[in-house]
Amino acid sequence: SSNTRMDAPPLSPSLESVADGGPEDLLERLSTCPAEGLDEKELEALKAASLCLEPCGADLKTPFGSPLTFFGALRSPSEDPTPAMWDAVRTKWPILASKSDEEMQPALVHIAAVQVDRRSLPKPPF
Repeated sequence: SSNTRMDAPPLSPSLESVADGGPEDLLERLSTCPAEGLDEKELEALKAASLCLEPCGADLKTPFGSPLTFFGALRSPSEDPTPAMWDAVRTKWPILASKSDEEMQPALVHIAAVQVDRRSLPKPPF
């Protein structure tokens, strides 16, 4: 038997990656998402959180035991952020401190719909 690798199917053309237009293009595409309940500065903070590769905190881990990043917590394709993850967002981005999970979640759905390759993001300074 041979070990042949099957090529992955092409991504949908509607799902552009950050590499297609660079970070500036990504921020422009993110700026068009709806944000009921969030003002412009709060929405910018939530977008920044969704692109942050810093750990959410010592107690938040991936299923494999490594530190969970804000990027991983907010852009998981299969799970919404937990209350502890939202608390970590509020701590790092104080402008969001008065916002409930329920107020941030709808905006996050639209933010996370813009596909981002984490390899294209700046590495955290540690």
